[in-house]
Amino acid sequence: ADVMTEELSEYELARLETIRKNQLAFESMGLGDAVAGLRAAASRPKLPKARSKPRPAADPSARRSSRRLSGEAAANGGLVDSDGETDHPAYRDPNDVSAMTAPELKAWC
Repeated sequence: ADVMTEELSEYELARLETIRKNQLAFESMGLGDAVAGLRAAASRPKLPKARSKPRPAADPSARRSSRRLSGEAAANGGLVDSDGETDHPAYRDPNDVSAMTAPELKAWC
């Protein structure tokens, strides 16, 4: 035991002393067996979690898709701002370079 304690730091020695005192206190209160039972319960392997049921396969025809990505026009015929204007810069086609200003064209290329 002396060889083992020679290799331990001061902190580790104090920790072991505290553990020893706690064990003696538990035994004096008659809780020595209870502590051992708690340790055994804590070391038991946990049961695997129940797997959730797999979802049924979704109907491919009911899947939502983007009109913009498919190339279709918007359902309302296009975006309109509060003034009723459709040519607002925020609503223009990002690939339409004809409406771009010179700095935008320079940044685009």
